[in-house]
Amino acid sequence: MISTTQCFHETMHILKDRRYPDNLIFNMSGIVEEDDPGQYFAPPFMKYEEDGVFTDAGCYGLETSIQLLKYCKCVKKVYAFEPDLQNYQECRENAEKWNHKGVEIFYFGTWSERKNLHFKAKGNDSPTFQEEGGLTISVATIDEFVNPDDWVTMIRMDAEGSELESLKGTRRIILRNKLKLAVCIYHKPEDMTEIPLYIKELVPEYQLYIQHHSTCLMCELVLYAVMP
Repeated sequence: MISTTQCFHETMHILKDRRYPDNLIFNMSGIVEEDDPGQYFAPPFMKYEEDGVFTDAGCYGLETSIQLLKYCKCVKKVYAFEPDLQNYQECRENAEKWNHKGVEIFYFGTWSERKNLHFKAKGNDSPTFQEEGGLTISVATIDEFVNPDDWVTMIRMDAEGSELESLKGTRRIILRNKLKLAVCIYHKPEDMTEIPLYIKELVPEYQLYIQHHSTCLMCELVLYAVMP
């Protein structure tokens, strides 16, 4: 079984050289898979309270927030952040179809402070940030947008390499609520160590789990943090 999309041809070459029978080679890398709908919510350690307040950092088209309803039947409120204008407009459209009165969508990326970020886009890869020029997005902290009266129960982050800075901008909420976290850690190699260390530094009691949700080795690696 070949499940890598990164080294498929090299792997096939090795198998052919060793005269491995074609009928015994199963190519999973050729399968176009749908996004795992339970990627952030389905693991058994992710239990959900009624009247949950959900924060979605990097909400793309708001699909992930809507999927939450499969696991938490009563979503009280959603704070969603999306810095891409086209995606933001799609979020607004999907929110209107969803017709949930508790959805707030912000045309911001998430970060450790409010500012404008300049970066060079690299196709589907994580952006490379720079001092000036290139594409510009506005970013802000989650802490400044969430109503202090709302008890956030979960934060999901897929922020294209901005996850660590976004967590720093969510420090107040994490320390107060000790809520569930589902954070992507595959955009930058250092995220696999720096993000877990930062979360444990904030709340040492957190239990951490890592699950991989793709046949691609470099995609969809999620760190979960839950209280015992």
